[in-house]
Amino acid sequence: MLASAAVITVIAVSVVVVWRLLGGDDQTTAAGADGSWNEIALVNRTRGDVTTLNTNGERIAEFTGFTRVLDVHAEGDRIALVGPSEIFIGSLSTQSPVPTTQGSAGDSTSTTTSGTRLSGSLPSGFTSVPYVRGTDVTRLPIAGRLVLAIGDPLRGGNALIVDGESGLVIDVGALAGQANPVLFIDTIQFDPNGNWFALADAANFQTIVVHAIDEPTIEYFPDVPVAVSDELVVTSQVVGQRADVAFFNHGGTLLGSVSMAIPAGGVLTDDGLVVVSVDGDVSRVGGNLTKVAGLGTIDLPSGGVVQRVDPTARGTRLVVAGDTFQTVIDLTGAELVRATFDPTDSIAEPQPGWSCLPLGPTDSLETVVSLDDGTELANGLRLEVTDIAADGCTVMGTVGRDTTVISSTGTSRFGSTRSGSLSPDGATVLLVTSTAQIQLITIDGDQLSAPIDLTELSQPNTLDVAFLNR
Repeated sequence: MLASAAVITVIAVSVVVVWRLLGGDDQTTAAGADGSWNEIALVNRTRGDVTTLNTNGERIAEFTGFTRVLDVHAEGDRIALVGPSEIFIGSLSTQSPVPTTQGSAGDSTSTTTSGTRLSGSLPSGFTSVPYVRGTDVTRLPIAGRLVLAIGDPLRGGNALIVDGESGLVIDVGALAGQANPVLFIDTIQFDPNGNWFALADAANFQTIVVHAIDEPTIEYFPDVPVAVSDELVVTSQVVGQRADVAFFNHGGTLLGSVSMAIPAGGVLTDDGLVVVSVDGDVSRVGGNLTKVAGLGTIDLPSGGVVQRVDPTARGTRLVVAGDTFQTVIDLTGAELVRATFDPTDSIAEPQPGWSCLPLGPTDSLETVVSLDDGTELANGLRLEVTDIAADGCTVMGTVGRDTTVISSTGTSRFGSTRSGSLSPDGATVLLVTSTAQIQLITIDGDQLSAPIDLTELSQPNTLDVAFLNR
């Protein structure tokens, strides 16, 4: 058993992303991975007002009654407006019914405000989720779903899981009956469909697993979470320089265990668990879940370690990254492509449904590669990335103050701008120009449509944008 909350935090955070149903055939894609959309939401961050437009930039509807907006998340026709201490979730349709929001124990939760709304009442179809001011609100990368996790990733505390489609709010601490929970949202593991969630409980040195369908239920397992699926719960305990990894069913029966190098992340496949260790070892645990087979070793820079492993391309590729490198491997351990960079550079977080990868630092991107074979599809001209399409293949960014979009079909340049948003299919941009005009422009190969002027519909200096599909 681990000795302290500090230790459980460090180890759990190192095992960051493992997903996909073991033994299943689901081929779900990342949220919006097909890039389909037919409406645009213009969000005034200061007032919280929302205006929806069709693909031609024509006004559809206006919505008021929200507070100041810090962040916006969208999926399908659902949108989440994150305020300073409450989240507004709903459908931007005047015909939508108000969703039912349930507490974790099944008690009804009021849809009244938390006292921060500037004016008015919520539009029909929206509900309010209060949360503790200053805690993090993170969208989980679940295929086709809008799911938010709320909590303090540094100090721990309570954790909320919010389903943006049903309005279900799971208060994990309350569901576990804990008056002073020490839960870390950075440790959350989930299955591809967003039905199961596992996170580290540092107060009790265990893993809490929540089944988030209808009336949420809870299970407890030893040690820290590595993965969860409809069939399995995988946990890990570090012993010296190695980890004991255990496989359980949802009834709590131990199915198998192995000792292996400390995992940094990996993916559950039909053939077992493929993991990459912090030292770069690539291994597979399969068969009866009691044997480890080595698949290879990633060549790490001197003194380097693996800091994160992101499954992508529907679970068929792993993007492995450290302070100064990023590499793509397949599930046999073979390396497809690699980039190196400075320790101060940041990289894009790969999404499950991507078929391409913006490879290397996002402040000076030079290439977009195919996740199929690692070949270069586009050259970024040292692009400072500002937005990425749903499949990862089209990237928007700036070179100086000039906005540029790159893809396998070519490069489009838009001149000096203040900000820009790229549609999920990578074929439309919404720009705020250097002269404070709001423009909607369509990209067709290397041709650009005439700009549609939307300036009168919103305030350029407080604009946020979401693309919707209803």
